[in-house]
Amino acid sequence: MATIFQLTAWPLPATELYERYAASLTITLTGRFSRTDPQKVYDAVLAAILDISLKIDRLDEPEDLGGLLYVVALRKLRGCLRSDDARQSREQEKGTGIVAKALEEASDIGEEVGNAELLDRVFRELATNEVERTVLEHWGESTEVIAQLLGYQTLAPDEQRKQIKPIRDRLTQRLKRFLDERD
Repeated sequence: MATIFQLTAWPLPATELYERYAASLTITLTGRFSRTDPQKVYDAVLAAILDISLKIDRLDEPEDLGGLLYVVALRKLRGCLRSDDARQSREQEKGTGIVAKALEEASDIGEEVGNAELLDRVFRELATNEVERTVLEHWGESTEVIAQLLGYQTLAPDEQRKQIKPIRDRLTQRLKRFLDERD
């Protein structure tokens, strides 16, 4: 690998590509993915520029670099978004597992006292409004089902998750405290 002191030609291919294409690619992809964090779009554009600049000497016809950079940036951005979706799904499954376990423990305790009485108490103490009550009543359901029940079906799936996740998190914390107090 060359050090900065060994460089004889300036600007480097990455610099030229950045100066020529970065702004237009970022604007184009931001327009296409308007609900995506602009920083993720910019990161994808930079990654594409760096990838292509490393292989620019191998290109047969570098006339359509803009199109090539667009395709590479688009693939990088989609990969990043897929990765984010998978991470959110894992986090949601993990959270659902914790609450399901806690509800199971509450159910076991409730069998001694009476399931109906314990569930009434859980709903009374944990849910402070109708939205929380709906989420609690449909805890095991998917985010899409809960979003429909709450009237969020017109929102994008990411926005639905953003609206429902904090409610689930609050209820999870209250349920943990409730179970700790019972012990």
